[in-house]
Amino acid sequence: MNKKAITAIENKKLLKNIKKNNNIKFIYKNIQYREAIIEILKKEKDIGIIFISEDIPGEISIEELINEIKLINKKIEIIFFLNKKNKNKEEKLKKIKVNKIYYIKKINNKFKNNKKNIKNKIIAIYGEPQSGKTTIANLLLIYLIKNDKKILLLNLNKKIEKTYLDLLKKENINYNNKERKIKLNKNISFYFNVVQIPKKTKLINKKNIVKNLIKYYIKKYDYILIDIGKDSDEFVKEEILKNSDKRIIVGNNNLLKIKEVRKLAKNNKKIEKYSNNKKIIAIQNKVSIYSFSFLINKYILKKSANIYKIFNNKNYIDLLKKILEGKKLKINKLMKIKIKN
Repeated sequence: MNKKAITAIENKKLLKNIKKNNNIKFIYKNIQYREAIIEILKKEKDIGIIFISEDIPGEISIEELINEIKLINKKIEIIFFLNKKNKNKEEKLKKIKVNKIYYIKKINNKFKNNKKNIKNKIIAIYGEPQSGKTTIANLLLIYLIKNDKKILLLNLNKKIEKTYLDLLKKENINYNNKERKIKLNKNISFYFNVVQIPKKTKLINKKNIVKNLIKYYIKKYDYILIDIGKDSDEFVKEEILKNSDKRIIVGNNNLLKIKEVRKLAKNNKKIEKYSNNKKIIAIQNKVSIYSFSFLINKYILKKSANIYKIFNNKNYIDLLKKILEGKKLKINKLMKIKIKN
């Protein structure tokens, strides 16, 4: 059962972010003055959390307010926000047993930095079956989950892949084939076979379907990961790649064929007209740098892509982290990942 909470916060941005917490049940609108907090607590005996900022006006002092709150409800958790760092104020609040103390200036900076760091919002991942494409999608999910991002995973394959089914069984999640939607938790949604366009649909209408799909979801999530399978509609595949911020092409020694790589390199030239991002990321998964496939792909893609050789999951995470942060990368002669200064 979610804890009940009340807020007495002057900063509107801070208040908005506090109220995004789905694990807390907020009762009452934001309280505008100190004395009103006491009145509400006397009526509502089961409130578990109170969020207070120091600039909430009132006749009584902050110390008097906190002491009064503690007398009314000994178990209540008090989360207090100071405008900026002040050791004296912090010490006083700790003495009167305020549970948590935060600085609004620091939080505002964090919000700004988070907005700056959200680059490459739409990431398309394409590859042949068993190339490691779905592994990369899953590792991206893991990395983003740890960073508390709201994520949408779109799987464009006509059949839901075994890797995803294993993930769902492991997490004990039921899914509905008719709705083609799975809610993993408050931060992650998963749709499969979501773009179904009848063959007779006109070209202009097809384009609008894909654009509207992206426009609809982009407002709701920090990141959209799009898993493009071999059996995805060819037009949809090209439109998704065109509208993505980052395009990751995954292959291994056998499964990303030379013909397919040539086609991708050719398509990327078309895609460049519509995108600021002029490079695709080609990941050669678990192959030797001396393999014929790797050398040919390197030659074909040299003007269209950055190519990386992956050894294990740690290499994946390192590379994907750099990609998400929007950092420029290069590879040395041994094909190890290296940050470009």
